[in-house]
Amino acid sequence: MNGKNQINLKFKKHIIFAPKYQTKLYAFCLIFFFSYPIVSQTPEQTILFADSLVSNGNFALALKNYKRAFFFSNEFEQQFLHHKIADCLYYDKKYFEALNYYDRALSTSENDSLSIELSLKKSYCFIFSKNYKHAQAELISLPNPLHKIQQQKIDLAMAVAYFAEEDYHNAQLSFKKTISETEPALSHSVDSIFKKIHKLQHPSRILVLTSSLVFPGSGQMISRDFKNGINALTLSSVIIAAGIKVALIYSPADAIITVFPWFMRYYKGNLKSSKISAAKRKAYKKNKVLNQILDIMEKENR
Repeated sequence: MNGKNQINLKFKKHIIFAPKYQTKLYAFCLIFFFSYPIVSQTPEQTILFADSLVSNGNFALALKNYKRAFFFSNEFEQQFLHHKIADCLYYDKKYFEALNYYDRALSTSENDSLSIELSLKKSYCFIFSKNYKHAQAELISLPNPLHKIQQQKIDLAMAVAYFAEEDYHNAQLSFKKTISETEPALSHSVDSIFKKIHKLQHPSRILVLTSSLVFPGSGQMISRDFKNGINALTLSSVIIAAGIKVALIYSPADAIITVFPWFMRYYKGNLKSSKISAAKRKAYKKNKVLNQILDIMEKENR
């Protein structure tokens, strides 16, 4: 039996009645269906249901319900639904889509405080999607905040953007702006962290590449990527040993022709791997330091 016949047989199993009776069946179903009132949710009920889903952390399903409510809502209701849809996309880590809906919400917002909050959320989207310059531009363009908490949020977002861009001087100033003058110990803690910020530059890219050129695998080990470092060292050693053996048994020319291309292939791969290991190590250290600073900021807000 060919594939087409198998597919046809699969569908035939679901045909309960012969074709001449199917029209009567459809008619009966339509009469039965429309003889009962159709109960459906209003947009308001759908929004309340979606709100409950958000409270439970089910952002994907909440998003579907908000969009459904949006389709059936009037223009006034759609204005605040833009914000709700954007928040769902944000928490679902769909930052580029969230930016689009935050922009829509901003275009219809007539509340200054809400507009600042929406712009702040846009800056968070830029930060998490690693568009730090856009985040800074968004924060700089904000009007004067209406209260102290908003200013602290702006300063903190700006500090994180500066830190990610490795502008540590402005990052330090922005972090300290969020700390109250009545908390000198917290401000001193931030200063202590930034005094050691130069350590984030290690391992340097030049050191990693130089060591990898001289001794394959050493660049990864400097970056504490011991698994890939040992792997690179072992593989290079095996290829070199194979090349020496071929040269002794046959000739150096044979070793160059047969083994050297393989050695260069893995040698270049080792250099690329060492760069990746160094970048990962640097990112790990930056995240660790940033989390230490954010822990201090959390103490300020308690």
